This record gives sequence, structure tokens and C-alpha cells, in this order.
Amino acid sequence: MQDCKMVKIGIFSITFYPSVEYGGPVAVAANHAKGLQARGLDVKIITSDILEIKSNRRLPVGESQNEELKVCRFRTANTTKSYRGLILYDYIKLWRSIRDIDICHVHFSREPLPVLFCFIILILRKKLYVQTHGMLYTSSFLKSVLDRLIIGRVLSSAEAVFALHETEKKYLKSRFSLSNIELLPNGIEIKNKELSDIQDRNEKIIFLARLSPRKRVDLFLESAKILLAEGEYQFEIYGPDGGDADYVNEFIANNGLGHSIKYFGEVSNNDSLKIFQNSKIYVLPSDNEPFPMSLLEALSCGIPSIITDSNQISDLVMEKESALVCRGAPVEIADAIRYLSKNDSARKKISENGRMLIRDKLSADIVTSKLVSAYGVKQ
Repeated sequence: MQDCKMVKIGIFSITFYPSVEYGGPVAVAANHAKGLQARGLDVKIITSDILEIKSNRRLPVGESQNEELKVCRFRTANTTKSYRGLILYDYIKLWRSIRDIDICHVHFSREPLPVLFCFIILILRKKLYVQTHGMLYTSSFLKSVLDRLIIGRVLSSAEAVFALHETEKKYLKSRFSLSNIELLPNGIEIKNKELSDIQDRNEKIIFLARLSPRKRVDLFLESAKILLAEGEYQFEIYGPDGGDADYVNEFIANNGLGHSIKYFGEVSNNDSLKIFQNSKIYVLPSDNEPFPMSLLEALSCGIPSIITDSNQISDLVMEKESALVCRGAPVEIADAIRYLSKNDSARKKISENGRMLIRDKLSADIVTSKLVSAYGVKQ
């Protein structure tokens, strides 16, 4: 085992804060970096200069500090206004940046940039760890060819491939015939030790996530419409546009619900925590999502939460009674919201159990310990 004071770690992410476009993997990369740095390891984030992919807004290249983390951004070109078209300019600078790193942890997908990161890391004979974040589930003929020719070789060459849970582990093992898979759940820090009483929170029922098709904000809106036909509720939607923002605005306007459903757009990390801490119920009706960081944030803040049974951690939260799980139909989501809205004791129990789940199973410290062990670093 290597001594932690001698180890340099590079964490590779397509984008990094203040960019939030790439969603959960960015939050996971930040949590990993903070946790490892707190253990005395020398950590550097390596990422692109992208702030917003569609508008082609950029951040300054070079090294900088972001919340006490070292961040190194490299100049990229975008050929398609999507991450599939993102290519790197500064190959030599990236090469030099990786040369001094001992352990490289790539937050991985089929996009060109993380694949390129992995190839350079392997050419330089550095230790490579890959985390797939459930991003390799979707398949097509072209993806199958890519998996056989490139992705499978990258994964099999890594020291370890980190899977979020048993479901993803079984899939990766079956699709790529891997023997180097280790379980590494997402984790989060519980920042506030004391919470306001459940009954003291405001009446807001919130959706807080990227407005992309997978998150199913449409189900949230349809559920809200059902409940608003029965009585007074206050619904609020937060999150950057991932393709569904126009639909949200049109739905609210076309149904005359502007007084009861409000869309506030993107919010900062600090503001999202305040929103979670002061709202009554969180609803995330996402479709087959692997391990949503927004749900972990909600549970850590003690907000009673509702998810659908297609969520890949629904079994875990049902076992611990830390969130309400229902089928992904508007009427059933509305039933769950109605039940929690009227049941103080149920909200209190779910709130306490959610915090307990984070503390005992999914805390940032627990995940950092697993990561350090997987790296083979001596504490």
C-alpha cells in the first residue's frame, strides 16, 4: 500500500463546477475530491472548459481553485453542441498534467472526452479507476460496436470499475465480461446536524432536478394538476433546462396554473440545500434512474421524499422506510403527495429514516473510506 501523503490523485470529469450541466457525476466527483483531500491526499480535478454546452459558454482554461479544490481545465472544441461532439485541443498539456499523477479516477461515459482520458492514462501506465454512473445501460447497434471495439477494452484494463449497486454490477459483468467490478454507492455529507421541525416547514411541494426527459417533470405536473382540482397546494419546480423547460412553462400557462405552480430555473448548490430544508415534500418521479444525487441531498436534509418504483435504489429506500415509493403514474404520485401532506407522523418518520440512511449507509465519509481502500492507499 502507498502512503497517503505520497499519493497524487487525478479525478476526471467532463465538466465541473460552476458548470452543473452534466448533473450527478459532477457532484459525485466533487464529493470524492473533498473526502480524499480531507484524508491528506493530493487531489486535482481535471475537466473541460465547458460552462454550457448548447450556448458554447466557456470557463477560463488552466489551473484554479473551486471551494478549496484544485481544478485544471483544458480547452475543448464542440462540433455538435452536445457532449458527443466534445473534442480536446490541449493534448500535450493534458499529457503533462497526467504525468505526475499516481491514481486516475475517471467519471466515465461513452462520450469521446472520458474515453480519451482513459486512453492517455493507460498509455502513460497510470493506475486507472473507472466509474460508469449507470451511463452504459442504453444500447443500439452502433453502441454495441463501440462497446466491443473500445469501451470493453478500456473497462477491462482498469484497476477497478465502480458500480453503483448490484443491478449495475450484474449488467456490466454480463455485457462486458468484467471481473474487476467493485461496488461504490454515491454518498453525501450531512451538513446540518439539527433540522427544523417537520410541522414548522412551509407548505411547498417541490421538484428539484435537471429538467430532462428522464427526470419526468411531466409526471410531477400532471400530479399537481390532479391535486389542484381538489384544493389548495403550492408546487415549485427548480432546475436547469435539460430539454423540458419549454414544456413546463407551456403546461403551466395552458392550464392556467401560474398561481399554484411556479418554475424558478437553475439554483446554486447552497440555495438547493436551503430549499430542501424548508419545503414540505420532495417529488422525484424519474424513470429508471441509477442513483440520483438530488434524492440523497433531499434525504440528508430530512425532507420527506417520493420516488417511483423504477428508480434503481427504490428497494433500498423501501427497506429502510426512508422515502415513499409509488408507481410512475400521475394518479399514484398524487395519492402519495396527498397522503404525506395530511400525515404529520408519516412525514416525521420518513424524514428521520432518510437522515439515518445517509448517516449509516451513504455518508460521504463511508464512501471515501471505500474509495481509499479500493485505491490501495494506506491511511
